[in-house]
Amino acid sequence: MEFIVTLHSHMRHLVLFTGAVAVLLPLIALLRKKQLSTIDRMAVRVFSGVITLQFLLGTLQLAWRWNDFGDGLRHRLEHAAIMLVAVGIVHMATARWKRLDPAQTTRQTFILIFGSVLLVLLGILILPQGRVILGLE
Repeated sequence: MEFIVTLHSHMRHLVLFTGAVAVLLPLIALLRKKQLSTIDRMAVRVFSGVITLQFLLGTLQLAWRWNDFGDGLRHRLEHAAIMLVAVGIVHMATARWKRLDPAQTTRQTFILIFGSVLLVLLGILILPQGRVILGLE
């Protein structure tokens, strides 16, 4: 169990890194008024996979350590709910906009991925130690 807790804790760096890449590449395509390239779409898919794995690890941790959280359970449940929405938004970005024209696809993908990354940051900040986790203290 400790392995899952440690893995979930350290994977946040990978989530934030892949999220930043998944935001920047569509943003560059949007500013250049280009359609998403294969690499752009791959970055979004990688972020989708990483954040989904992170969510599954967190859900497993929450289920196994339910009684260990004490007063922090409310924060953990809020964290899980926000992360569930973030994962859902990412999955919308990977499949939802395929039928639109390329300019709309690029814009919608950027907006959804950016919103998801903002929710991830909010989900981390909602934890009692969130500011420390993000290095803000």
